[in-house]
Amino acid sequence: LSFGTPQLAKPALQEAVAFRRDNSSWLQPAFDGAGLESAPQREVFKDFVAVGRHAEKFTKDGDIVHLVRSGISDLKGAIGALHIEGVRDYITYVNEMYYRVCDKETRARGRLVKVVGINDLTKFSLGRFDIRFGKALGASSRRGEFLFPQLIFKTVMFNP
Repeated sequence: LSFGTPQLAKPALQEAVAFRRDNSSWLQPAFDGAGLESAPQREVFKDFVAVGRHAEKFTKDGDIVHLVRSGISDLKGAIGALHIEGVRDYITYVNEMYYRVCDKETRARGRLVKVVGINDLTKFSLGRFDIRFGKALGASSRRGEFLFPQLIFKTVMFNP
């Protein structure tokens, strides 16, 4: 779907296999079906960022709902504690976890299951945003291009 033909998908698939092999030490819990509690640096991340899956439920169409409350999160604190690489790896782990759930649900339901991201921006201000957090998001997104094509259905921002 993302690449058009199997030949165009081959390099991304090879890169994804190599990445998962080379990073299995911290991705293994996601491979095994563990939740957010097993994410690298979870104990630190949760002190700064209000994020998680909506009660293990799905949309009426069967997609996963992922919630972020950016307005009440301390993004500067998170990036200060974990640095770009730590935030990037945390997000990669979360996406791997969702990828595994989506794959299982896709096979069970017979339709492509994806993630719907909801970002609540109540109390958010650009003055509280750290550009380094944006860099971590970008780095994670670049990984996602080859690791998780078709994972994200849509992202909805509200209460700007």
